[in-house]
Amino acid sequence: MEITFLPNRLNKKAVVYNSMTFAEIGIICILFGLAGSIFGLLVMLFTGLGFYVIFIGMFGFCFIGLKVGGSIVASIKRGKPDSYFERLVALKFKPQLFVTKHQNWSKKRSPKVPIYTQKSSQKEKSNE
Repeated sequence: MEITFLPNRLNKKAVVYNSMTFAEIGIICILFGLAGSIFGLLVMLFTGLGFYVIFIGMFGFCFIGLKVGGSIVASIKRGKPDSYFERLVALKFKPQLFVTKHQNWSKKRSPKVPIYTQKSSQKEKSNE
């Protein structure tokens, strides 16, 4: 059995909504949902409305996050590799998993180091 073509998009994550994958939608919904629940809690405490205000704030902020956050994520991902956004989020939360060493590189040659061979070390011992 011969494979006539090699699919190159087999492991590519599917775009679900507004140029975001499922993982990116989850990240945005969690972040905006937490912000909405905090906002709903503050509204509940200051206005005396019921407990349902927290859920309304959470779902409202998730909806706004999907609309606004989708365009922000799309602008971040534009022209980058497929897994760029997930790697960027992982770098922000767990930088110890990445090699992040910054140093200056020089184009100059290093100073000459004398090369000691076995013959030269034997000559030094015989001179002593």
